Amino acid sequence: MVPSSATHTVLIVLGILVSAGLAVVCAVLKRALSRAVQDRDALRSRHESFIEESSRQIQSFARISAIIASSLERDQLLSQILLVLLDYLPGTAVRLLVYQRDGHLERIGSSEHHAESGLLKPTDENLFNLIASTSGGKRNPEWDLFLDKEARRLYAYNFPFIAEEQFKGSLIVTGNEPLPERTRLFLGDIAALIASAHQNVLTNRQKEKISEQFGKSVDPRIRDHLLSEPEPGALRQVSVLFLDIRNFTSRSEELGPERTVAFLNEIFTDCDAIIRSRGGFINKFTGDGFMAVFGAPEQTETHPCDAVLAAADMERILSVRDTPVRVGIGIASGIALAGTIGSSSRMEYTVIGDTVNTASRIEGLSKFFGTSILISGATREKLDLSNLDARYFGCFILKGKEKPVKIWGVRSKTAENRDRRTECWSGDFSDAIDSYFSGDFCTAEQLFGTLAQKYSADPAVRWFLGRSKARVHSGDDWDGIERLSEK
Repeated sequence: MVPSSATHTVLIVLGILVSAGLAVVCAVLKRALSRAVQDRDALRSRHESFIEESSRQIQSFARISAIIASSLERDQLLSQILLVLLDYLPGTAVRLLVYQRDGHLERIGSSEHHAESGLLKPTDENLFNLIASTSGGKRNPEWDLFLDKEARRLYAYNFPFIAEEQFKGSLIVTGNEPLPERTRLFLGDIAALIASAHQNVLTNRQKEKISEQFGKSVDPRIRDHLLSEPEPGALRQVSVLFLDIRNFTSRSEELGPERTVAFLNEIFTDCDAIIRSRGGFINKFTGDGFMAVFGAPEQTETHPCDAVLAAADMERILSVRDTPVRVGIGIASGIALAGTIGSSSRMEYTVIGDTVNTASRIEGLSKFFGTSILISGATREKLDLSNLDARYFGCFILKGKEKPVKIWGVRSKTAENRDRRTECWSGDFSDAIDSYFSGDFCTAEQLFGTLAQKYSADPAVRWFLGRSKARVHSGDDWDGIERLSEK
């Protein structure tokens, strides 16, 4: 059956409509596909941009962290951080405003070297406005006070430093384009990092200043020990040394006040160097002398030898000066209480106990015997005498003490010893001492009398000769111990 003309026309129209619909659908699908591709590309671009930005931030953060971990001085530290930020933010101006205690702001980062650089003195209102205007946007004209000409750009962003709840300064970034939010958040974190680093530098600088000043009042080893591990108290085996300058009163009258102080400082500087080289430290000065300790705070087995060798070094060095200086030195070894002792407002590291008192008394005894260095028997037991002469003076109960102490004199065997010909250090002296302390005072008187003819300048010979004569006629009981009523 052949379709009519009307039916044919309808079929044609339907075909046209279907074709048009298909064309529209295709166009819509094409546009949708194009948009999907564009969105995909845009998303990929944003993703790549995000990854790139994150990578740059991580790298910058790592570089700044490495700088902070270094031992740079404050100015070097901040300058290096600025370089990293300029590399991260090309085309911008980056400035650091560092708050000073006197109210000034130090501007760091300007390339200009004229009146605009250096210290700024804002009013309290200006400073408050700066602190209050965190982040930013279009530059506020009030900020021109804090910015050099190079940094006065269209947009300005402020990231204050806050440490210990106090304003320490600001990181300011200016440019001709606004900063993305992610960048602003990142710079806020960097500002906090800079604040912490800057505070650490200031704290370390203050510690160094305290440490330096502390080190002038306290031996550096004691200073470091107290700062790291304060010692409340511990019993230690130590050797204590007391030194006193002989004939100081007449010398000070001759020198006058200023030259006397200079003289003491010079002497004590030389002695301090020797004592430190032997492992000891000067614990306190006593006007024309001092007390030194060996074996604390760090325990050592060689403290008796260290103390005696330091004494011999000091005696030798002081005796060969252009104007020789005579000293009396007393050393005792034994138990002492070591620790930080004092009041609630002032503490010091020291040692106390019978060993300290004994050393002080032995130093005083050196005046009677005219020997520069006297030591206790406990110290003598630990000595290697290969480089030292020693002579035994006997057993004494020192003034204010109850237990007897054996006393020995020591001196260096070096040729510089000026008393080598005037003092008797031979076996003849030992024989006379043995007779005296065994109670044979007649023999002791004869032996010391013979020695006095040859060593008339030896105070020890004269002292024991006088004591022998007195005991020959006293008839007192003798237990082999000499008791002293004087220091």
